[in-house]
Amino acid sequence: MVRAAFSHDHGRKFSPPIDVEVDGEGVNGLVMDSSHSAFVLWTTNGNNGEIIKMARVFDDGRIEHRTTVLDPVQSHVYQWPGPSMVKIKGDVFVAWNDEESKKLGIVKMKVEE
Repeated sequence: MVRAAFSHDHGRKFSPPIDVEVDGEGVNGLVMDSSHSAFVLWTTNGNNGEIIKMARVFDDGRIEHRTTVLDPVQSHVYQWPGPSMVKIKGDVFVAWNDEESKKLGIVKMKVEE
């Protein structure tokens, strides 16, 4: 399960966890978007390998931009260290080492500020 919790007092206390994905296997990235929201990147098992997913989570429990970044057609599409994420202005970039093509896989997503 993938969950997110927010703290507004430098980590002394956290809000109750927000369930982002029940079937999530592991969190691969977290980027704070503001003091009230964060982008979360995680993987989950699919029929043909691990699926990479992303969402924006708000401290009030809202979840936006929930999207599947990669749903492989064959198993083991990426290898360790797994996908990574960065936010630059209004864009989120997700990258992974694509084992099938022996290249860097990258997706750019436009997100609202």
